[in-house]
Amino acid sequence: MIYRKLGASGLSVSEIAFGNWITHGAQVDNDTALACVRAALDAGITT
Repeated sequence: MIYRKLGASGLSVSEIAFGNWITHGAQVDNDTALACVRAALDAGITT
């Protein structure tokens, strides 16, 4: 995973972000949603 500095804050964040506002909730069951988030974290996605 490639990370970049977030402005002058000194924080490093992943270039790739994980968005889930449409797919999670009523459209995907909780176990599947949790598996997706865990996979993103395992891949190094931080945002």
